[in-house]
Amino acid sequence: VDGVAPSRFASLWPAFAGSLLDGAGEKNYLEPDFIEMLAQIDVFHAPVVDSTQTWAEWHYFNYHDEAGRSLYVSINALAFEEDRAASGYSRGMVLFQYVDEAGERTRMVGVLPGREIAASTGSPDLLVGLNAVRFDAGSYRVNVALSDSTGRPITLELDLAATTQPWKVAFFHRS
Repeated sequence: VDGVAPSRFASLWPAFAGSLLDGAGEKNYLEPDFIEMLAQIDVFHAPVVDSTQTWAEWHYFNYHDEAGRSLYVSINALAFEEDRAASGYSRGMVLFQYVDEAGERTRMVGVLPGREIAASTGSPDLLVGLNAVRFDAGSYRVNVALSDSTGRPITLELDLAATTQPWKVAFFHRS
């Protein structure tokens, strides 16, 4: 299928007689709505697995600043052919890593059963146990609740405004 955006055609051929105006389809193609585009491309898909493959989808968020702090969070949904819950997934995994100004590293991993996963195929929303990514009005709201082997909890709440510029983040609370 070939096509042309009328305004682009007219800019290349100004001597062309006639009035060429872009319709809604051309405008959406030439200047897509960034927030709408994110909402469409970040959706989860129904897992498709067989004996030759494993299915995995995830959200991840990275942050680094001039003070040397860094944060990495990933919330994953995995599916294996032989072990799937009604959600379609086998396991959920939450990864958390934070490095403070002094270089002290905190890492935690949580693995949850597939029955605790709710992944939307219509929006970027993902729930893995108490850990969630929600996309609302152009913002990603990320909540992480993990604990280490001693029971020390980490909770994280991020509100990331989706822009075409680097995102600004709020930091987590360590109990």
